[in-house]
Amino acid sequence: MADFQTRKNIFLWLGIIIFISALFLRSWDNIIHPGLYAEDATHYFSRYYGGERPLGFIFQNPHGYYNLLNNLVAWLTAKLDVRLHALSYLAFAMVFCVITAISLVFSRLYRTKSMLLIVPLCLGLSGMNHIFYYTTLTFQMYVAVVLLLCLLLFPPPQSIPGTVFLYIAAVFLIWSGPYSVVAIPLSVSLIILFPEKKRIYLLSWVILWTLIYLQFTSEGMVKIENIFDPVIRKKMFYTMFYDVFFLRTFGQAAGIKIFLFLSLIAGIFYSQRKNKEYIKYSIVFMVLIISSITPLFLSEKIFYYKVHKPCNILISQFFWLAFILYTFDTCLCKIKSRFIHVSAIIIIVVFISYDNYIHVDKRKMVLDETASDFLTAIYHAEQLNLAESNQFVILKRISPGAPFFTAWVPVGNTNPGAGQLLRDEVELPAGNEFVSNVYYRR
Repeated sequence: MADFQTRKNIFLWLGIIIFISALFLRSWDNIIHPGLYAEDATHYFSRYYGGERPLGFIFQNPHGYYNLLNNLVAWLTAKLDVRLHALSYLAFAMVFCVITAISLVFSRLYRTKSMLLIVPLCLGLSGMNHIFYYTTLTFQMYVAVVLLLCLLLFPPPQSIPGTVFLYIAAVFLIWSGPYSVVAIPLSVSLIILFPEKKRIYLLSWVILWTLIYLQFTSEGMVKIENIFDPVIRKKMFYTMFYDVFFLRTFGQAAGIKIFLFLSLIAGIFYSQRKNKEYIKYSIVFMVLIISSITPLFLSEKIFYYKVHKPCNILISQFFWLAFILYTFDTCLCKIKSRFIHVSAIIIIVVFISYDNYIHVDKRKMVLDETASDFLTAIYHAEQLNLAESNQFVILKRISPGAPFFTAWVPVGNTNPGAGQLLRDEVELPAGNEFVSNVYYRR
């Protein structure tokens, strides 16, 4: 038994190593060029620059909801040398995403060596449906929810320290993004289907804190009446099949495809009808997958989006793939043939390769090549010690491909009476490209 468990551990860690290696190989250019994409530039870098914000500032909620994880990372990063900010965001994002992607292999849901080997690769490269998650701080809001939901699928900790840590971590992750509302239907389904005392206590704690968190989100964010709109219902149905069940890979959600898909699912359920554990977890996964996509369509934001973003379907896609892998694992548990196990691995690897090939945004994106120069310019401006002469400069840069995300910071003394230096009045070693030529209005 010990030798068998050792071999399983070898496969588990080998799978993690292969996943991390593939991640670096797939996305190397974006990894070695840390950027300030999207809200990284405005909500995090610009707001926290200088490291003078009080810790309580992490409770800001510019979008109408609290996001403690990202704000805490931005607050801590602001204490570092400014040239390290983009790298710090990227390093945190990569580590956090990798931890999230591999977490389910420790949940005891997967028992065969084949799936322990392949789960990190599949969930890490296809389940994480966009490279943004590995390169920016912004999108960790969604990853935090994925990690929270993964942790709820774990058996309850047996030790007191482990239990205390999980209770605290759950609250922190809940307060890191509005999609944490999905924890409520997941928790309810687990309580009904797996009514273990320790698990009930934990899940009740999660439900309580999720409800408290929702009370602090802005009014009007949730629009239950959307469900009565036939256009929204149709769009939700299409998104569920095309983007989630068909993974944006197997063409349009045509009637015959939907019929064949539902027939396949029914056939699998029928073949496993005596496996109560599989049926129970299948119900949990389906509740999780469907409820994860619901917040988008029951929110006022659905009216602002012409098309939904990859982040809006991340949770559903991630757990749909987790369910597929769980189904593979359940079937393989009863099969001794090495050929079948190897074939299953090959099928999944081929899918991952094809999926990453046709969806370019899963493996690369436009490089943010000026971020490093911008941060270096700020560092050089800091060395001028403008505050001592009661002066300041504004350094400004528009994020590539996103003109509404403009990073700008004042360097020096911006108190009333201080003088602003314009581009032709200051000299930086690498040039004045980023020095603003517009007067700052107090």
